[in-house]
Amino acid sequence: MRKILFIALIFCYTGTKAQYIKPFFKTLSIENGLPEGYVLASIQDKLGYMWFGTQNGLVRYDGYRLKQYAIPGDKGVPLIYCSIRLLHEDREGKLWVSVDNEGLYFFDRLNDIFIKLKIDAADTNIFKDNGHYKWCAFALAKNL
Repeated sequence: MRKILFIALIFCYTGTKAQYIKPFFKTLSIENGLPEGYVLASIQDKLGYMWFGTQNGLVRYDGYRLKQYAIPGDKGVPLIYCSIRLLHEDREGKLWVSVDNEGLYFFDRLNDIFIKLKIDAADTNIFKDNGHYKWCAFALAKNL
């Protein structure tokens, strides 16, 4: 009887101790390198990086630090107002970024930069309703 009571007490003690272990959460903020405190879009790519789009830019998180990316405008100068609302990774692993009032960009992993998608005047009607899935389908149809 003593053995059973002793075993029961051991199980009760170890079970209650496990309930009090607090989980660990890493909180990212402006102090860590976010352009602002409100994230509009996020995605984890096939390599494990976390991407966060805000109203003030795009950042990549590798688990240790944040890296901010400049999104170039039509003349190659980084955009001042850069609101990222949609992020998408296609089947081939290409990362797509939709920038409000600017267009669609894809990530060139080799050069570590974003490149604006060139759109013909005939194709602009696809983007009028801001349909993210239409944008991705358009990019895939063009084999980009």
